[in-house]
Amino acid sequence: LKTAELLAACPFPVLPMVGNHDSREGLLAAFPDTPTNDGFVQYEVEKDGLRILLLDTLEPGRHGGAFCERRAAWLSDRLHEKPDQPTLIFMHHPPVVAGIDWMDPVTSEPWIARFAAAVRGHRQIVGIHCGHLHRPIFTMFEGHPLGVTPSVAPLVAMDLRPIDPDTPDGRDLITTEPPTYALHRWDGTRLVTHYERVSDWRVLASYTPHLQGMIQEMFAERN
Repeated sequence: LKTAELLAACPFPVLPMVGNHDSREGLLAAFPDTPTNDGFVQYEVEKDGLRILLLDTLEPGRHGGAFCERRAAWLSDRLHEKPDQPTLIFMHHPPVVAGIDWMDPVTSEPWIARFAAAVRGHRQIVGIHCGHLHRPIFTMFEGHPLGVTPSVAPLVAMDLRPIDPDTPDGRDLITTEPPTYALHRWDGTRLVTHYERVSDWRVLASYTPHLQGMIQEMFAERN
Protein backbone atom coordinates (compact mmCIF):
# COMPACT_ATOMS: atom_id res chain seq x y z
CA LEU A 1 0.00 0.00 0.00
CA LYS A 2 2.94 2.34 0.58
CA THR A 3 3.89 2.03 -3.08
CA ALA A 4 0.36 2.96 -4.10
CA GLU A 5 0.50 6.04 -1.87
CA LEU A 6 3.76 7.18 -3.45
CA LEU A 7 2.59 6.55 -7.01
CA ALA A 8 -0.62 8.47 -6.38
CA ALA A 9 1.44 11.65 -6.64
CA CYS A 10 2.45 10.89 -10.24
CA PRO A 11 1.12 13.43 -12.76
CA PHE A 12 0.29 10.62 -15.21
CA PRO A 13 -1.79 7.42 -15.13
CA VAL A 14 -0.24 4.46 -13.31
CA LEU A 15 -0.94 1.09 -14.93
CA PRO A 16 0.02 -1.70 -12.49
CA MET A 17 1.33 -5.07 -13.66
CA VAL A 18 2.47 -8.21 -11.86
CA GLY A 19 6.01 -9.58 -11.84
CA ASN A 20 7.51 -12.71 -10.36
CA HIS A 21 7.87 -11.20 -6.86
CA ASP A 22 4.25 -10.03 -6.77
CA SER A 23 0.92 -11.54 -5.92
CA ARG A 24 -2.23 -10.72 -7.81
CA GLU A 25 -4.13 -10.38 -4.55
CA GLY A 26 -1.61 -7.94 -3.13
CA LEU A 27 -1.52 -5.84 -6.28
CA LEU A 28 -5.30 -5.63 -6.49
CA ALA A 29 -5.53 -4.72 -2.81
CA ALA A 30 -3.13 -1.83 -3.39
CA PHE A 31 -4.61 -0.83 -6.76
CA PRO A 32 -8.28 -1.92 -6.56
CA ASP A 33 -9.26 -0.19 -9.81
CA THR A 34 -6.89 -2.33 -11.89
CA PRO A 35 -8.84 -4.32 -14.51
CA THR A 36 -8.57 -8.11 -14.64
CA ASN A 37 -9.60 -10.79 -17.09
CA ASP A 38 -10.44 -14.35 -16.14
CA GLY A 39 -8.49 -13.97 -12.90
CA PHE A 40 -5.38 -12.53 -14.56
CA VAL A 41 -4.12 -8.95 -14.42
CA GLN A 42 -4.45 -8.42 -18.16
CA TYR A 43 -6.11 -5.36 -19.67
CA GLU A 44 -5.90 -2.75 -22.39
CA VAL A 45 -5.63 1.03 -22.52
CA GLU A 46 -5.85 3.40 -25.48
CA LYS A 47 -4.16 6.79 -25.61
CA ASP A 48 -3.49 9.13 -28.53
CA GLY A 49 -4.14 6.44 -31.10
CA LEU A 50 -1.87 3.91 -29.39
CA ARG A 51 -3.33 0.71 -28.00
CA ILE A 52 -1.49 -0.66 -24.95
CA LEU A 53 -1.90 -4.30 -23.92
CA LEU A 54 -0.65 -5.22 -20.44
CA LEU A 55 -0.03 -8.92 -19.89
CA ASP A 56 0.18 -11.17 -16.85
CA THR A 57 3.15 -13.58 -16.94
CA LEU A 58 3.05 -14.53 -13.25
CA GLU A 59 3.05 -18.13 -12.08
CA PRO A 60 3.02 -18.26 -8.24
CA GLY A 61 6.02 -20.15 -6.90
CA ARG A 62 7.95 -19.83 -10.14
CA HIS A 63 10.79 -17.39 -10.85
CA GLY A 64 10.39 -17.54 -14.62
CA GLY A 65 7.49 -16.59 -16.82
CA ALA A 66 4.21 -18.24 -17.66
CA PHE A 67 1.58 -17.61 -20.31
CA CYS A 68 -1.20 -20.17 -20.31
CA GLU A 69 -3.68 -20.87 -23.09
CA ARG A 70 -6.31 -18.58 -21.54
CA ARG A 71 -3.92 -15.64 -21.40
CA ALA A 72 -2.67 -16.35 -24.90
CA ALA A 73 -6.24 -16.54 -26.22
CA TRP A 74 -7.03 -13.16 -24.68
CA LEU A 75 -3.99 -11.60 -26.36
CA SER A 76 -4.78 -13.22 -29.69
CA ASP A 77 -8.37 -11.97 -29.56
CA ARG A 78 -7.26 -8.41 -28.77
CA LEU A 79 -4.78 -8.37 -31.63
CA HIS A 80 -7.31 -9.69 -34.13
CA GLU A 81 -9.87 -7.10 -33.02
CA LYS A 82 -7.91 -4.10 -34.30
CA PRO A 83 -5.29 -5.24 -36.82
CA ASP A 84 -4.63 -1.71 -38.07
CA GLN A 85 -4.22 0.12 -34.76
CA PRO A 86 -0.64 0.62 -33.49
CA THR A 87 -0.23 -1.60 -30.45
CA LEU A 88 2.37 -1.67 -27.67
CA ILE A 89 2.68 -4.76 -25.46
CA PHE A 90 4.02 -4.76 -21.92
CA MET A 91 4.88 -7.96 -20.04
CA HIS A 92 7.18 -8.70 -17.11
CA HIS A 93 9.13 -11.73 -18.34
CA PRO A 94 11.10 -11.45 -21.60
CA PRO A 95 10.37 -14.39 -23.92
CA VAL A 96 13.96 -14.38 -25.18
CA VAL A 97 17.41 -15.62 -24.22
CA ALA A 98 19.48 -12.52 -23.46
CA GLY A 99 22.70 -14.26 -22.41
CA ILE A 100 22.49 -13.73 -18.65
CA ASP A 101 22.45 -17.44 -18.03
CA TRP A 102 21.00 -17.62 -14.53
CA MET A 103 18.06 -15.38 -15.47
CA ASP A 104 17.30 -16.66 -18.96
CA PRO A 105 14.45 -18.95 -20.00
CA VAL A 106 14.88 -21.85 -22.40
CA THR A 107 13.48 -21.05 -25.83
CA SER A 108 11.54 -24.33 -25.88
CA GLU A 109 9.42 -23.41 -22.85
CA PRO A 110 5.73 -23.81 -23.76
CA TRP A 111 4.74 -20.36 -22.51
CA ILE A 112 7.13 -18.75 -25.00
CA ALA A 113 5.65 -20.77 -27.85
CA ARG A 114 2.14 -19.68 -26.87
CA PHE A 115 3.14 -16.02 -26.74
CA ALA A 116 4.99 -16.31 -30.05
CA ALA A 117 1.94 -17.82 -31.73
CA ALA A 118 -0.27 -15.02 -30.41
CA VAL A 119 1.89 -12.17 -31.75
CA ARG A 120 3.11 -13.80 -34.96
CA GLY A 121 2.16 -11.90 -38.08
CA HIS A 122 0.54 -8.94 -36.32
CA ARG A 123 2.23 -6.02 -38.01
CA GLN A 124 0.41 -3.46 -35.87
CA ILE A 125 2.70 -4.28 -32.93
CA VAL A 126 5.11 -1.34 -32.59
CA GLY A 127 6.99 -2.84 -29.66
CA ILE A 128 7.11 -5.39 -26.86
CA HIS A 129 8.60 -4.17 -23.59
CA CYS A 130 9.55 -6.33 -20.62
CA GLY A 131 11.26 -6.16 -17.24
CA HIS A 132 12.62 -8.96 -15.03
CA LEU A 133 16.23 -8.93 -16.29
CA HIS A 134 16.94 -5.51 -14.75
CA ARG A 135 19.20 -4.46 -17.63
CA PRO A 136 18.75 -2.32 -20.78
CA ILE A 137 18.42 -4.83 -23.62
CA PHE A 138 17.13 -4.68 -27.20
CA THR A 139 16.41 -7.52 -29.59
CA MET A 140 13.73 -8.78 -31.99
CA PHE A 141 11.00 -11.33 -31.35
CA GLU A 142 8.82 -12.74 -34.13
CA GLY A 143 9.75 -9.71 -36.22
CA HIS A 144 8.78 -7.20 -33.53
CA PRO A 145 11.14 -4.87 -31.61
CA LEU A 146 11.57 -6.12 -28.05
CA GLY A 147 13.12 -4.10 -25.26
CA VAL A 148 13.92 -4.87 -21.65
CA THR A 149 13.71 -1.99 -19.20
CA PRO A 150 16.26 -1.95 -16.36
CA SER A 151 14.89 -1.21 -12.91
CA VAL A 152 14.70 1.32 -10.12
CA ALA A 153 15.51 -1.66 -7.89
CA PRO A 154 19.07 -3.10 -7.83
CA LEU A 155 20.30 -4.13 -11.26
CA VAL A 156 21.41 -7.56 -12.44
CA ALA A 157 25.16 -7.79 -13.09
CA MET A 158 26.34 -7.82 -16.69
CA ASP A 159 27.91 -11.26 -17.05
CA LEU A 160 27.39 -13.28 -20.22
CA ARG A 161 29.36 -16.34 -19.13
CA PRO A 162 27.57 -19.68 -18.72
CA ILE A 163 26.82 -20.52 -15.10
CA ASP A 164 26.98 -23.91 -13.38
CA PRO A 165 24.12 -24.29 -10.87
CA ASP A 166 26.18 -26.91 -9.03
CA THR A 167 29.31 -24.77 -8.64
CA PRO A 168 29.11 -21.35 -6.95
CA ASP A 169 31.92 -19.33 -8.57
CA GLY A 170 31.64 -16.05 -6.68
CA ARG A 171 30.46 -14.03 -9.67
CA ASP A 172 28.46 -10.85 -9.16
CA LEU A 173 24.72 -11.35 -9.46
CA ILE A 174 23.11 -8.11 -8.23
CA THR A 175 24.76 -4.68 -8.25
CA THR A 176 24.24 -1.14 -6.98
CA GLU A 177 24.32 0.41 -10.45
CA PRO A 178 22.14 3.55 -10.64
CA PRO A 179 18.40 2.97 -10.93
CA THR A 180 17.24 3.18 -14.54
CA TYR A 181 13.86 3.63 -16.15
CA ALA A 182 12.46 3.72 -19.69
CA LEU A 183 10.66 6.64 -21.28
CA HIS A 184 8.54 5.65 -24.28
CA ARG A 185 7.78 8.51 -26.68
CA TRP A 186 4.86 8.07 -29.06
CA ASP A 187 4.40 10.82 -31.66
CA GLY A 188 1.38 9.31 -33.35
CA THR A 189 3.33 7.26 -35.87
CA ARG A 190 6.53 6.03 -34.23
CA LEU A 191 7.59 4.68 -30.84
CA VAL A 192 11.02 5.72 -29.53
CA THR A 193 12.34 4.44 -26.20
CA HIS A 194 14.91 6.22 -24.04
CA TYR A 195 16.67 4.63 -21.07
CA GLU A 196 17.56 7.12 -18.34
CA ARG A 197 19.66 6.59 -15.22
CA VAL A 198 18.74 8.23 -11.93
CA SER A 199 22.04 9.65 -10.72
CA ASP A 200 24.09 12.80 -10.23
CA TRP A 201 26.44 13.97 -12.96
CA ARG A 202 28.24 17.08 -14.11
CA VAL A 203 26.88 19.21 -16.95
CA LEU A 204 29.56 19.83 -19.58
CA ALA A 205 27.58 22.15 -21.85
CA SER A 206 24.44 24.26 -21.57
CA TYR A 207 22.41 26.22 -24.11
CA THR A 208 23.93 29.65 -23.61
CA PRO A 209 24.56 32.45 -26.15
CA HIS A 210 28.04 30.96 -26.60
CA LEU A 211 26.54 27.82 -28.18
CA GLN A 212 23.56 29.43 -29.88
CA GLY A 213 25.38 29.57 -33.21
CA MET A 214 25.96 25.81 -33.18
CA ILE A 215 22.30 25.17 -32.39
CA GLN A 216 21.20 27.46 -35.21
CA GLU A 217 23.54 25.70 -37.65
CA MET A 218 22.12 22.32 -36.69
CA PHE A 219 18.56 23.55 -37.25
CA ALA A 220 19.54 25.10 -40.58
CA GLU A 221 20.85 21.72 -41.76
CA ARG A 222 17.35 20.27 -41.43
CA ASN A 223 16.11 22.27 -44.42
